[in-house]
Amino acid sequence: MTMASIEVIGFVLAGVLLASVYFRHVPITRPPIGVMNLTDTLVFMFGLVVTPYLYVFLAPTSVGVMLGIVVLSILYFTLEPILKHRLLVWSSCLIIVAADVGAALFMGTDDVAFLFINNATLLLAVIGVSNLWAQSGMRARDVTILAAALAVYDYVATWRLPVMTELFTELSGLPLAPLFGGGASSVNTSLYLGFGDVLMAALVPLVFRKAFGKQAGYIALIVGISTIAASVLLVSSGVVSVAIPVMIVLGPLDVVQYICWRSSRRSERTTFQYLLAESVKTR
Repeated sequence: MTMASIEVIGFVLAGVLLASVYFRHVPITRPPIGVMNLTDTLVFMFGLVVTPYLYVFLAPTSVGVMLGIVVLSILYFTLEPILKHRLLVWSSCLIIVAADVGAALFMGTDDVAFLFINNATLLLAVIGVSNLWAQSGMRARDVTILAAALAVYDYVATWRLPVMTELFTELSGLPLAPLFGGGASSVNTSLYLGFGDVLMAALVPLVFRKAFGKQAGYIALIVGISTIAASVLLVSSGVVSVAIPVMIVLGPLDVVQYICWRSSRRSERTTFQYLLAESVKTR
């Protein structure tokens, strides 16, 4: 096990676990978009398919600006319920983004310090986005459809087409890149993991817990972390010499879990039923 793999797995573990803690204790302030439904899931999937092509063909400066706006927005709604005061929230968000951009400019995006700062920024983003969707009422059915669709997309975009490889290459040289990284590319020990993989590993346990109970949430959490850890270790140890599309493994596992829980529980709990059953603070 290399230091790069330890760092990446450590941030994945922290992101998934902290997302669960946040879900239990922090009522996120949701934008007025209503309940997260299947239509929203399909729209997100369409955006996911189109976005890599935008990143590849747009100028790096334009991509950097887009990433900055997106990350600032995510950080704001993630930190707002905790820090509460608008000035403090915005100050914290700007400091985090400035630290990431500054580290990229003055140290380089292959520097260990930059990778650590960028990973920490992405960790907050994983917590925020997964909770926004889960607390907005996303159903287990919809997150399972998303996981299955991502498995197909990951297979095509990573193994059949060069989309993901080109995207990782383009983004790895930018600040606020949606890539969890470890090591340093200058000594050929770099290791990268896509933000989307970690987001799904954090999101599915939250939605499954809400829909089917604690046991479902815990099992999904263990499955997600184990799948990503195994993929990272296979690549870092040299057993596998090509990029591993994590979702082609994690997606089908999520589908199997959903089928099992849906068969045994007959129906999903609503958000209100979850709040009552687990005595969670009303959102």
